[in-house]
This record gives sequence, structure tokens and C-alpha cells, in this order.
Amino acid sequence: MKIHETAVRYAANGWPVAPLAVPHRAGCPCGKACVDPHVVGEVVRDGFRAAEVWPEPPRTAGFDVRRGPTGGESTPRSADSSAYGWDGSPLGGYGAGPTWMKLAGDRSAQTKQTDQTSGRPRLESPGGWGIALVTEWFDVMELPPQYGALLNHHLKASCPTVMAPAKRQWWFFVEQGSVPGEQVLKAGGVLRSGVGDWVPAPGTWSEDTGRIRWLVPPHLTEWRPYRRMDPIDRVFGCL
Repeated sequence: MKIHETAVRYAANGWPVAPLAVPHRAGCPCGKACVDPHVVGEVVRDGFRAAEVWPEPPRTAGFDVRRGPTGGESTPRSADSSAYGWDGSPLGGYGAGPTWMKLAGDRSAQTKQTDQTSGRPRLESPGGWGIALVTEWFDVMELPPQYGALLNHHLKASCPTVMAPAKRQWWFFVEQGSVPGEQVLKAGGVLRSGVGDWVPAPGTWSEDTGRIRWLVPPHLTEWRPYRRMDPIDRVFGCL
């Protein structure tokens, strides 16, 4: 599934998303010397807005998830883009087509080219653009393998679950406030919670996580996070 379709699907099902800049060895797509993935732009909460922020590439063009647009597509954009180091024109309505933007600041790590189909300038970045899932109304438990594998065995397909293979981390999407942060911390994990926090969407690759993937995709739970029940208490009861 293309990044445009993925972002629209998340937002249309009520999962808040935001554009994510993912640095690679060659650099970061935001044009700065970043090391860690970071959000660049506004939080998007509906499918129509997601279609504007992640516009669909022309059918004659390709889209590489790691490198971004390869044939006329613009990079993700934000309505208040200047606050995030962007310089761009105002957004049009749904279906109005891409708003062409350029990265502000140092462009030494970027190559400016011209799209052969439209003649408009475009930028290719050595980094990659992705999607951040914003924990606005759900929490994400990041657990080490000794707890993650056991909890997944109990929850089975009742909880949206992600695997980050580089460190064998398990991510569980649960109802907000249903698991105390102290309990997750005792298990050697991290609790992502609140509108200011986020996790990279599955499909994202970074050196720290590897290629993140869904084990239990959210459509299997009707796009609902897990409602707290006994298995979590059983797994954490020894802490």
C-alpha cells in the first residue's frame, strides 16, 4: 500500500497521523543534520485532510517509501509549515492537487530537479518520509521480548500489535490510561501517551527499529485499541 493510501486509511478510521521525517545515513529529508525520526507538521485527524498532506502521486510517477517522490510528487506538507522549517504556499481543498513546496534552509544534501511531466521543480532527499501515529486518544506500550511475546500469546488478535525487529520490541495499542506507566516501566518498557507523543507507523524503517510491521493490524479489532482485561494483570502480576 502506498504512503498516500496508508495515511488516508489511518486518518479516515480515526487514528491521528502526522508527517514523519526519517533520517538515513545520507541525511534527513527535512534538510537538517537530524539523527532520530521526528514529526514535521500538523496532526491530521480525517481522511480528507490526509489526502492533502500526503497527496496521491501522478499515475505516471512512482513513489519510493524510503526516498519519497520519484516523479512529480511533493513531500508531505503542513498548513502551518513555516513553524517546521518549511516554506510553502497555502493548501487548496480536497482534490485540488499538490501544493508545490520547497525545503527551507541548507539544500546541500538535496538535488533539485524538474519533473518531466509538469515542468515544476521537485526535490529528491536522501532521507525518507513516513507516517507518525499520534497517541492522542490511545496509548502504546513498548515492551521487551520477554514480556511482549507472553502478552501477545494471551491477547492474540484482540489488540493491535506491532513488532520492531531490531531490538525485538513489541508495541501494544491500548485504551488511554488503562495501563499505569509505572507498571510498564518496571517491565523495562515505555508507555507512549498523549497528543505530544507518537510512534512510527508500521512500514517505517530506521536503524534503531528495523522495518516495523503489524502483527495484528487494527482493522482486525475494528480500529479499536485494546480494552483492559485480565491478561495484562496476569503478565505483570509478578512485578
